[in-house]
Amino acid sequence: MGISLSIHPAIGGFLCLTLFLGFCWSYKSHLSSFFVALKYFFLGTLLTALSFYFYSEFSEQIPVISDSLAADYRYISAKYWSHHRGPISTLSIGILIGIVSFLFISILILFFKENVPEHTHFPLRVLMVAGTIGLVGCLTTFFPPDIFHPLVTAVMPSRWLNIDIIGFIPLFVGISGWYKKNTWVQVNLVIFISVLALILTFHPPSNWGRFVLGILIFSSFSLIILLKNLFGIVNLLNRLQFNANSPRKLALTILFLISIGMGGESINAWGTHKARLLNWNNDPMFKKMHEKQGYILLDPRLALPIQLYTQKPVLFASSLSSVSYIPVIGPLVESIMKDIFNEDLFNPSEEAKKSRGIPVDIVKSLWETRTAGEWKKIGENFGIVTIITFSDWKLQLPIIYGPEKKSLNSLNTTHHNTIKEYLIYQVS
Repeated sequence: MGISLSIHPAIGGFLCLTLFLGFCWSYKSHLSSFFVALKYFFLGTLLTALSFYFYSEFSEQIPVISDSLAADYRYISAKYWSHHRGPISTLSIGILIGIVSFLFISILILFFKENVPEHTHFPLRVLMVAGTIGLVGCLTTFFPPDIFHPLVTAVMPSRWLNIDIIGFIPLFVGISGWYKKNTWVQVNLVIFISVLALILTFHPPSNWGRFVLGILIFSSFSLIILLKNLFGIVNLLNRLQFNANSPRKLALTILFLISIGMGGESINAWGTHKARLLNWNNDPMFKKMHEKQGYILLDPRLALPIQLYTQKPVLFASSLSSVSYIPVIGPLVESIMKDIFNEDLFNPSEEAKKSRGIPVDIVKSLWETRTAGEWKKIGENFGIVTIITFSDWKLQLPIIYGPEKKSLNSLNTTHHNTIKEYLIYQVS
């Protein structure tokens, strides 16, 4: 786990701390395992330290700012600009699934300890620790960020709840599968797997998360009722004289078919999309950007891996959300926001506050009225040579490529693998 810190310090730290607290809770039964794990943790931490050392040695000189200024940048990022650090939506499907997972796990560990296999006690405790911290972290988002230490806001402790969300399905399937001779637990497992597979395969265009939440609630609390024989439900169901092997075999068959189907989908996806592995060597649009020496400025609606496509540095991309993690870039981001987007990082417009980001409509008007001379000055100040936008933005700059329709990978799910039309403008 120590190497996870080099991949993402915050998330890696979450995982390491959660496992440590889980070991502390289970020290009587897992002390020997803890020392074995600790050895590999230190090895991973050593690799992380070496990675950070080489990164520091071979990177450009990192600027230095005062601790108080760094705290100011983290605070203002959390207050106005970061989608993930604003108040959570308590009715969002993700949060509700996290709450259901946490309640299910808590009930099992607190009231069903004798009803679940002993080897599940440790993962249940780990998940309960994660859920507790995650839910407390969710509550902190409703308070002004300046009352907490800046690092607490930066790492987003609410993300601990994701561990419960991710862990629910394997935990539920594993515990249900352990009761292989319990007919109705196996029937409940078949219902869960079948409905979940159908939802994820044929889900409607919107609100399909509600169906996932519904089957999680139904199946988890059905398992609790069946294990405790609440309301005498098992006695009533046993009158049906149902063989436990049938639903168990059906569950295994469905899981097998899902595995085969996912494998087939992956193969088909590779066959269909391998020709779309575009870059500057096989695509004229990206080749045109690659030939220019300087930064590429992105339409603020774009969340494309342009660096991967062009092998060139980009502006602005994720810089705004990175301020919480790397406050030393705050002065540069502040300058970019002011000169390119006409936004004050510390005193944003009402539109920016509402969107918790760059207000697209206002920026569209700004960019389209900006003269070529003004763009040239911006290009000289920031090293920008080209701008990529969707084709509905008409800038007062020469077009060097496009419009061209492409289906590209995007971090924005609404634009991912959808056909969009792009323009490339030359700044200098």
